[in-house]
Amino acid sequence: MVGRSAAGRPRQWKRPPPTASATPVDHQLEKLLPDCDGHCRYYRFQLKLEEGSDDMDDAGRTNLRVLKLLANEMIEKRRDDLVRLAVDLTAMAGPV
Repeated sequence: MVGRSAAGRPRQWKRPPPTASATPVDHQLEKLLPDCDGHCRYYRFQLKLEEGSDDMDDAGRTNLRVLKLLANEMIEKRRDDLVRLAVDLTAMAGPV
């Protein structure tokens, strides 16, 4: 899907816009991968970028600061899910 950048140049979307198929896909994955034996089999970590640039190549100081703040906020809000995911993945990996 092609959109327009702030400068009016065509750009590729990094993820589907909110009105596209992301929600139905999320719904289907939840149905296909239900919790099993108390373990979550499907995690979705998605944030809405309210500030900063959504251009993948914007490594400017301001944009990186905004992205780091947003990532830290998500980590705090979803800490329990992240820990559970790490434990499950480690158990699946077996001995190293």
